[in-house]
Amino acid sequence: MLNIFPNILFLGILAPTLLRLLVGGIFIEFGYSKLTKDKNHKIETFEKSGLKPGKFFVWFFGLLEIIIGLGLVFGIYTQCLALIGALVMLGAIYLKKQNPEGCVNTKMYFFILFVILISLILTGAGALAFDIGL
Repeated sequence: MLNIFPNILFLGILAPTLLRLLVGGIFIEFGYSKLTKDKNHKIETFEKSGLKPGKFFVWFFGLLEIIIGLGLVFGIYTQCLALIGALVMLGAIYLKKQNPEGCVNTKMYFFILFVILISLILTGAGALAFDIGL
């Protein structure tokens, strides 16, 4: 089948950039909310899921998610951070299965983020990144 808009295919390099910025922003928000407004709720969620002490895991994952988010936004170590982020999303899916009321997001939401992160591992950072494709 023919492409409907063949003249814009040269902009394909922007697709991973858009995905990277989107997921990076989401991870920053995840981490920030863990460390501020949802802190006590997340501590309780981690402890109910068997991850004790919950306070340690909230700080660990909150900071990790902020680091992943900032790295993705700026395109630094994109593939490595996308791999770590994908593992975090698998953990989030598992925690959501263990404690359904512990998180407002759905398993499908986490799975979509997981797939986007796998896509970034395969495609790289795209345009406007500090990563240099070899």
